[in-house]
Amino acid sequence: MDLLVMSKGKRYGFGIKYADAQSTTQSMRTALKNLSLEHFWVVYPGKEKYDLDGAISVIPVSGILELRML
Repeated sequence: MDLLVMSKGKRYGFGIKYADAQSTTQSMRTALKNLSLEHFWVVYPGKEKYDLDGAISVIPVSGILELRML
């Protein structure tokens, strides 16, 4: 995890990748559990947004401004 954001009493994690995230990693799941994250986003230079599972999503860099957590 590269960034932790707290908003309205909830925690959100961000990981930055240079390539497409094909699957979840143990470190993503550990961060979700140990830090009680509401959601974990993987930010990458691509163009598509997609979910890896219910609490982990992949978003393009341009998609950061569209997040509704704040």
